Amino acid sequence: MAGPRLELFSMLTEAAVHGMGAALAPPFLVQEELAQGRLVDVCGHAVASDRAYALIYPEQKAELPALRAFADWLQHEAAAGPAVPG
Repeated sequence: MAGPRLELFSMLTEAAVHGMGAALAPPFLVQEELAQGRLVDVCGHAVASDRAYALIYPEQKAELPALRAFADWLQHEAAAGPAVPG
C-alpha cells in the first residue's frame, strides 16, 4: 500500500485542507474548516450511527471523477448498514 499514513485526525484534516486527498473524520473535529469553506462535506447528511464520520476534501477537487466515484460508493456502503459476519 502506497501513500502517507496519518494517525491523528488533526494531521488528516490538514492533509485534506492542503489538497492531499479526501478524509474520513468526525464532523465535530472539522467544524471550523467546514464553516470557513476550507473543506467540503461530500455526503451532506449524517448517517445514523452511535459513531459518525464525514468524507471531506478541498472544494476545488469536488468534481474529480475518482473522488465522485469513491464518495458515491462510500454513501452506498454506509446506507447498506454494517456487515454482519456469518
